[in-house]
Amino acid sequence: WDQLNKGDRYTIGFVGNEAEALAKVFKKYPIEVPSYRFMFNVATNHILLKSELTGEFLSDKRKIQSALENGQFYMSYDYLAKPVGFEAYLEKGLEKIVAMGKNANVSAPAELTINLPSNLTAPSKIAIMKDGQVFMTTNSNRVKVDLTVPGDYRIEVQTKVPLPAPDHARWMPWIYTNPFSIR
Repeated sequence: WDQLNKGDRYTIGFVGNEAEALAKVFKKYPIEVPSYRFMFNVATNHILLKSELTGEFLSDKRKIQSALENGQFYMSYDYLAKPVGFEAYLEKGLEKIVAMGKNANVSAPAELTINLPSNLTAPSKIAIMKDGQVFMTTNSNRVKVDLTVPGDYRIEVQTKVPLPAPDHARWMPWIYTNPFSIR
C-alpha cells in the first residue's frame, strides 16, 4: 500500500469480509458458524461525510461515492472495539483544513490531530506512518503532531486484546486510515 503511493500515484485502501456462513458438515444439517451478522461486523469501512445523509437516494449515493472515491474513510476491526468517536484530520490554527484521503499543499506546518474514542477500556497505541515508515508512536488517546515535511501520512491504531492462556493479552491491529498526502 505504501509502495503504491510513491510518486504521483495515490492509492486508497478498503477492507472487506469473506463470509461463508453455512458449513455443510452433514448433508441434511447445515451448521451456521459464524453467522453472517457476525462476519459482516468483523471489519468495516467507516465513511466520513461532510453532511448527514438525507434519505434522498441519488443525493446520498453521490455523497457516499464521493467519500469512497476520495478515500475519506477509515477501516476498523469492529469486533475488537467500536471506533465511534475516532477522528483524524489536518488543521491550521483552529481551522480544520482536510480530512484523510485528500491531497493538501501545505506551505506552513499543518497539525495532524488524532482522537481515539473516549470510552476505550483496553490500552491502545497509535503509530503515525510517513511514506511507509514509522514516523511516531504514542500511547496517548489524543495526539497533535506538526507535519512540516511532504509525504504520505497515515495512522495505524492497535489495541490490547485479552486472550486465553498462554498469551493472556496481545496487541492487535484495530484502525487504519487512508493517507493524508502532503505535497
